[in-house]
Amino acid sequence: MSACNDLMSAAQIHQQTVTEELHSEREKRQRLEETVEAIAKQHNALECAVKKNVVSRTSSTASDGHDEVEGAVSGSDSSGTAGRNHGAAMGSSPTHTGYDDEDSDDGEFYDAEEGPARSPVPLASAVDKMSVDRVGSGASTTSGESTSVCITAEERQLALQPMGWPSLPPIDPKRARQYRSTIPPKPSHRMSLWGIMKNCIGRDLAKIPMPVNFNEPLSFLQRLCEVELEYSALLDRAAACPDPLEQLALVAAFTVSTYSSTAYRVGKPFNPMLGETYEFDRTADLGWRCLCEQVSHHPPASAMHVESANWKYWQDYTMSSKFRGKYLQILPQGIAHLAFRESGNHYTCNKVTTTIHNIIVGKLWMDQSGETKIVNHKTGDYCHLKYSAYSYFSKEQPHKVTGIIYDSNKVARYHLSGTWDNRIEYRKVMSDAAPGGPGVVAKTPNPHLAPAQLAWEKSPLEAGYDKRYGFCSMACALNDSSEAGVAPTDARFRPDQRLMEKGDFDEANVVKVRLEDAQRARRRQLEARIAELESGGRADAAHEARYRPKWFEPVDDPLSGRVLHRYQGGYWEAKAANSWPRNLLDLWSLPGKKE
Repeated sequence: MSACNDLMSAAQIHQQTVTEELHSEREKRQRLEETVEAIAKQHNALECAVKKNVVSRTSSTASDGHDEVEGAVSGSDSSGTAGRNHGAAMGSSPTHTGYDDEDSDDGEFYDAEEGPARSPVPLASAVDKMSVDRVGSGASTTSGESTSVCITAEERQLALQPMGWPSLPPIDPKRARQYRSTIPPKPSHRMSLWGIMKNCIGRDLAKIPMPVNFNEPLSFLQRLCEVELEYSALLDRAAACPDPLEQLALVAAFTVSTYSSTAYRVGKPFNPMLGETYEFDRTADLGWRCLCEQVSHHPPASAMHVESANWKYWQDYTMSSKFRGKYLQILPQGIAHLAFRESGNHYTCNKVTTTIHNIIVGKLWMDQSGETKIVNHKTGDYCHLKYSAYSYFSKEQPHKVTGIIYDSNKVARYHLSGTWDNRIEYRKVMSDAAPGGPGVVAKTPNPHLAPAQLAWEKSPLEAGYDKRYGFCSMACALNDSSEAGVAPTDARFRPDQRLMEKGDFDEANVVKVRLEDAQRARRRQLEARIAELESGGRADAAHEARYRPKWFEPVDDPLSGRVLHRYQGGYWEAKAANSWPRNLLDLWSLPGKKE
């Protein structure tokens, strides 16, 4: 009995010691997080003060000579501004080489901004028939700041028909090639992310070299193809839907499905090289083919064009990333377009903010938050979706998405609800009484709503997915090296990515640095060539020497008021003829090893 009492006493003392140690560790973690966040805030406040001082001095200098030059520039001011905005939208450097000046050691960094997350570039709304509200790029989406502009039929046709409708062969499973369904298992390579990120507070991650240990063996172009097209069957279903409002419900579900894999995939894809391409031709089994190209290196911009016999999908995807100490925010700024051949319906949609949590300690996980508007520019119907941010103190369902579909008269017609990682349902509104705003979940039963219909449901995870970076069978097929006839710039040829896939992380890191060094050398060579031409008075030749994408061209998008890179044709014809342009960049040849 005495021995039992002694044992209980010792256990209680040990438990008290462990509890105190745990409490101490929690306090240390909290102090560390607060310190990191305070540093980020101070860093941001300092840069804001510097920027404000620079702007003030610039404005003062400009105002001194304003009266003298006002008459001279009044006729050319608008065109000059348009030119500068055009360059900014394309992510051009001051020399317009297409490369980023931040590759050099003295590159400029940007701090995280305080306050609420910035909204993506505002999307043109079409709630009043064919009128759209254009909001200047970079402005906040607030009521009363937009101006209604009428979109003409010619402008709409321009945006609707990039290279017209393709002539594709019908789906024939007998012609479909067999892609691999798995990749080598992920090796165990542990590395402290905080050890790297602690020196990156307030910086744009697009400008910071990261080891492949935090990557997944896919290029961002391949990842973009996967997330956008894993559930492409939804677009085939929407193309066959005669009701434009129900079609909009399916399109809305499709946009939600693009985030489903982020619930368990947190690996970072490889940043594409400038001029890198990726094609995925699934016309034989899925009825579509996709082409992506990296059109700008900083800010990173990827152009995408997908075509099938019944629909087309294209976008110019740009983003910025901000590290805030405890989490990382990815802020997309691109606009996606979707057009259906038979109905002529043309949709546009913006993206929501992705937040990566537990950067310092704990298991990484992603959340999606924000609001998006999907507009049918032919009918004026639109859908307003809300992605609710996860909160530990909230009783709401995690990953919740709700939305309302309105017709051109702003009358609620459908209600959508579900989660972005599982399923989306839609219900028809049976009366003019709206079921609530986008953040209101419909109660069941609801006298104003018809029974729910399933729009989209996530496919079950495949066996062994966790041992291969969380890849589904489609993701495994993306980097299949047996694909023949692709362009020399295709991401499948990237050597560091291939080495990582095989499990050789150390060599992959070495090769990655050499590839990035080669890209910096190309940038410096191009800048020197342009400077030489400009100094010799050959401005036209200097303009022609600037980098231009091979398969996409920058155009003014009348529906969004932005400049986007649109497919200009020629890729699939070059592939069929096995005749690629001679001026394609040599991206994958490694320079000699440094002594």
